[in-house]
Amino acid sequence: MERGLNKSIRSARERAFSLIEILVVVALVVILSVLTIPALTSTQSALEITRAAQGLSDSLNLARQTALARNRTVTLRFFRNVGETNFNAYQIALIQDDGAEEPRRLTRLPQGVVLSGNAAHSAGFSITGNTNLQSGQQVDYSELRFRRDGSADLGSADDWFVSIVREKDAKEDVPVNFVAVLVEPSSGTTRIFRP
Repeated sequence: MERGLNKSIRSARERAFSLIEILVVVALVVILSVLTIPALTSTQSALEITRAAQGLSDSLNLARQTALARNRTVTLRFFRNVGETNFNAYQIALIQDDGAEEPRRLTRLPQGVVLSGNAAHSAGFSITGNTNLQSGQQVDYSELRFRRDGSADLGSADDWFVSIVREKDAKEDVPVNFVAVLVEPSSGTTRIFRP
């Protein structure tokens, strides 16, 4: 009986993992994690930029469609904190015949993503005014107006496009990752460009 028990214990030991084998597997898991986490972070950042670009394009199209459907001028305002270069929020407002504005919900970009105010990345941004948000925060704004016929009033700009970048890349001449949103002046339609 004792002999059978010893044989079964020896057999179980032979099937078990040694401490060295377990440490090698743990080390491999750690190395793979270290290599894949930066790639996942970069992918997450790219998804946030893409989502912000699609949201902006949708808002531009909504502003244009509202101008056409309601036969009113519609403005899309881009907000930035006073003294900063980049814009981090935008809002649609319907302009009544008497000049009164009907602002819609303020849309903020995801954390760490901005509309670049750098002239090399965006054309058409010029500060139109300064206002207080509902929170009491004082901000500068630039605006893009859609006329009643759906065309875009770009002021003195021939083109209007904005690049959406990670905030830390906004000062670079050529950002590593960006999306550009273009507004056609005559039709007011938008296009998204992703390199």
